[in-house]
Amino acid sequence: MEEKNFITIAAKKVVTNEEYEIDDKSKFRLEPPKFLKKKLEIKIMEEEQKLKALEEEIERLNEEISKKQEELSKLQEKFLEDANEKASEIIEEAEKVAFNKIKSYIEEKNRIIEETNKEKENILAEARKEAQEIISEAKAEAEEIKKKAYNEGYKLGLEDGFKEGKKELEVLATRLHEITSYIVRKREEIIQKSEREVVELALEIVKKILKEITENEKEIVLRQIKYALSKLAGETKFIIRVNPRDLEITTSHKEEFINLLEKNGDIKIFEDPFVEPGGCVIETDTTTIDLKIFSQLQEIEEKIKSMLP
Repeated sequence: MEEKNFITIAAKKVVTNEEYEIDDKSKFRLEPPKFLKKKLEIKIMEEEQKLKALEEEIERLNEEISKKQEELSKLQEKFLEDANEKASEIIEEAEKVAFNKIKSYIEEKNRIIEETNKEKENILAEARKEAQEIISEAKAEAEEIKKKAYNEGYKLGLEDGFKEGKKELEVLATRLHEITSYIVRKREEIIQKSEREVVELALEIVKKILKEITENEKEIVLRQIKYALSKLAGETKFIIRVNPRDLEITTSHKEEFINLLEKNGDIKIFEDPFVEPGGCVIETDTTTIDLKIFSQLQEIEEKIKSMLP
């Protein structure tokens, strides 16, 4: 019975090359049969071939993934290139539109100024013509008076005639002087009026151009703020008020403003509908700087008008 059990145990372990013990502690090692060993080798070869095939498949998949990644990278580059090209076209088109608008405003300004100059010349020509007619009439009247005085002088006596004629000529000279003064004053009034009209027209055109620029150039408000901060050295607390349209771009550049102050300043930004797009108002503990577009234009307008006669 014990021998049978020993054989059974040995048979179970024969294919595993295992060592086992029997009751007398003697050790045995049984080699598997050759046909089983051959079968095992074939099995191992098959597994190795499968493993190799699997490795080749993995390598092929890696190559395919690399190729796809390369294609994707090229596609991304192409997409970015197309996007940049499209953005450049849009910017170029916007610049053309803005340029054409400003150009049309300038052409309109020049046209109106030219028409104003023509009208001024017409008024001056009419005034000259009227003055010439008055002078001609005065000269004719003087000749008539002179002739009359001469004829009357013969009748009443040469001396009395010349005295009368001299008086008439003095009256005529006074009248000519008054007419000449009137013409000069009228000419100056026309010129001054024309100058004021041209200045007012130019200011209106500037207002339109500034409005167009501030509506399209959103970074104008940033330049205004930087300019104001550069003039407020020594201040540490700032309240900046901008148009609601400019609030986002101004807030996004807050750190840049702080850096201009060498990080030694507290800046708060608020929206203010009373500030035009592109302008700003900056308040500190000691002063206020008004850089609203309308305020700056009004200041320029007052300076120009103060220089007019």
